[in-house]
Order: sequence, then structure tokens, then C-alpha cells
Amino acid sequence: MKKLVFLTTIFLLVGCTPSAETVQEDLSPVVLESGLEDKVNKIENIEYEIAEEKDEDGYYLVDVIVTVSKDFDKYNLEEKFNILSDVSGNIESEGILPDCGGPDCDFGDFIVKSDSIHTIPFPVYDVKVLGYEVDGKSYSIEELHRQFTPEDYAHEEIVGNGVQKISVYEFMKNAYDEITDYGANYVPEIHDPQVAELAAEYFGVTPDEASDIYIQFETGQLQN
Repeated sequence: MKKLVFLTTIFLLVGCTPSAETVQEDLSPVVLESGLEDKVNKIENIEYEIAEEKDEDGYYLVDVIVTVSKDFDKYNLEEKFNILSDVSGNIESEGILPDCGGPDCDFGDFIVKSDSIHTIPFPVYDVKVLGYEVDGKSYSIEELHRQFTPEDYAHEEIVGNGVQKISVYEFMKNAYDEITDYGANYVPEIHDPQVAELAAEYFGVTPDEASDIYIQFETGQLQN
């Protein structure tokens, strides 16, 4: 009887270890269909790093690391941030957590490697985490916007502080999808002000400005 109990304990301990191979099989097709390759011409490698310990919520965090062609380097920093933001949102779009073969896992960081290393956290609309790193140097959204003059975006609508309206709209669209499960749980009086407040804090605009921008794109007054 003692031997049986010992063997059962060993089995349970082994079963609680996250499996990188299972994560690879689960997520790689999703990454390949995320739209990243359309922007970078070629995805050269996909790998995953799983945290050794659980986070405060009881999850092993999984970093998605993608090595891409040098075509990615033709974009400026703000454009790179927008690509990472859009693609990471697409990876999460199914609302399913990474499959680690048994243990509970969640998304950690989305990392794109070219000549430099670009890192953004999942989910991208969480204003409580730092938004963007390049080779270990952190950039706030405001710093990214300040690097480029309005003339660089003459073809795009911007708000008074230099923030692109399209960036506000895409941020809010991703937030709505995540918070309301793609509209399944949407309650206007709850979620409209919630998403507007998230965008306002993230971009340094007012909630009313954020709401107006979202409505302008949704009604076709502005084109994305």
C-alpha cells in the first residue's frame, strides 16, 4: 500500500509541470494566423518561455517569442508598437488561455525579435502595466507619440496631444472585445464608460474625447 501511494504522488507531481511542447502545439497555429506575417514578410521562429513559478493569481505565465525578418525594422517605434498591440490582441482573440498540458497557464509577454527586441504585455489595454520595451528600455505611450511630428502622420487624424485617433479606436475596440467577450456580455451603460475611461487614462485624453473618436470610426465618419 505504501508503494502505491508513493507512485501516485510522483505521478501527480509530474503532471503539475507545464509542458512547453503542448504550448507549442496549441499556440503556434494561432501565432501564424495572427496577421504578423503580413507585416513582416516572414516569421523565422516561434518559441515560448514558461515561468517557473505561478503568479499571484495562480497561473504560470507564458511568453510568446517570435523572431521575424528584417522587414519589421522599416517601421518606426510607434508603428511597431501598434503592430505588436494588434497582433497580441489577435492571439488572445479566442479568449482561450494557453494549454500547458494540465496546469493553469496565462499569457505573459508578447516579444518580437528582429535587429532589436520588442516587448509588450498581454493584455495590451491593461493600464496598470508598462506598455512597451525595446531592448530593455521602457517607453510610455506619450513618449512614443512625442518622437514623431504631426507631419509624419499627415494622412491620419490626430487629437490635440498628438495621439492618433486610429490608435484610440483600435485600443477601445480590443478592450470591448476582451471585456464583453466579443459583445456577448455587452451592457452599454456599464461597458461604454468603462472602456472610455481605460482609453482616457492610457492616451491622456478625456473619456468624452475617447467616446467621440470611437463613434466616429464606428459610424464611418472616420476611416481606419
